[in-house]
Amino acid sequence: MKPDSTPKQGLPPPPFQGLRVAESAGTAGALTGRMLTDLGATVFTARSKSDGSSGRLAAFYGAFDLGKTVVRAAEFAEHALSADVILWDVNAQPGAICCTSLRADNPSAIILRFTPFGSNGPDADRPSSDLIAIAASGYLNLTGAAQGRPVKPSAPFMSARFASLHAFAALLIARRRQRKTGQGALIDVSIRDVGLWMLVNAYQFWDQQQINLTRRGNTYAIGDMSLALPLLFETSDGSVVWLPMTGRDVRGMQALVGRMAAAGFAAPDLLARDLTQIEFASQAEIEDFLQPFRSYFRSQKTTSLYDDAVIDGTLLAPVNNFSHVLDDPQLAARDNWIITKNGKDKLPKAPVQMTAVPWPARSQ
Repeated sequence: MKPDSTPKQGLPPPPFQGLRVAESAGTAGALTGRMLTDLGATVFTARSKSDGSSGRLAAFYGAFDLGKTVVRAAEFAEHALSADVILWDVNAQPGAICCTSLRADNPSAIILRFTPFGSNGPDADRPSSDLIAIAASGYLNLTGAAQGRPVKPSAPFMSARFASLHAFAALLIARRRQRKTGQGALIDVSIRDVGLWMLVNAYQFWDQQQINLTRRGNTYAIGDMSLALPLLFETSDGSVVWLPMTGRDVRGMQALVGRMAAAGFAAPDLLARDLTQIEFASQAEIEDFLQPFRSYFRSQKTTSLYDDAVIDGTLLAPVNNFSHVLDDPQLAARDNWIITKNGKDKLPKAPVQMTAVPWPARSQ
């Protein structure tokens, strides 16, 4: 997978053209390296035989190694000596090299060190995994149904990807200093610490109000946080997410009730109700209010409900599977996909669209 940093005609060169990156970060920093190579950097990523070129990791590395030059693990130290940026995780090459020697041998480099719990503290040397990082941050405690055990998120390596994004932001700050002074930096990326930012507002409920948030499943806490408003509803062929909105945003719900009335699902008491001001005193009141909506949703196809929601301004959307996402007309209209060189695989293009500064889509 050779990098292609050639400027396209009429566009300025990529912002990281000429930047040399040595990556030995396994799954932890793979997304950081992918973004760097997309933006013009030359990235050499080290792989050992144990990384695996088949099985479940094949798709992961197939996506995140696009544009990188894959080298043998034994060659990492050689590339690190001349690199401007080093992405490093000791778990990727245990015992092969240490961060201290990397800094001593290349003091002008920016080193992003990915570790499970950080480089200091009582847990610094503890082994970890994606699920452990999510559990330790408090995130796992909020997944799943209100009654029952936490549920593991289905997306693999979620904590590592989140860490990669924050590491990239830190790298931009360090890179500015490096260009002005020639000095390197050590960026200590604790995957568990970064996980705290997935719930950056949630901790304040306890800190300020002594409310310890608990699992709500597919519901939304309202009022004094003791009531739960369901958000996920079955349709005749799938599921939709619907958020009942009152006040100034009530137009969508009024239109929905009108469609329900035309189909025979809205009783007179619902039609007579002032939807601009809805308050509930108990969970039973919430369930009574939602019952006709549940019945109506079960009688409708997901696409019909969504088409009506777009027209009416209702906060409703289908629960898409991956085939739906790949065929989504909105994503197609924004030209969000790139077909890989094999002619059959789709991958997302850059996560943002910019003018003036190129963020090219890679297909190899």
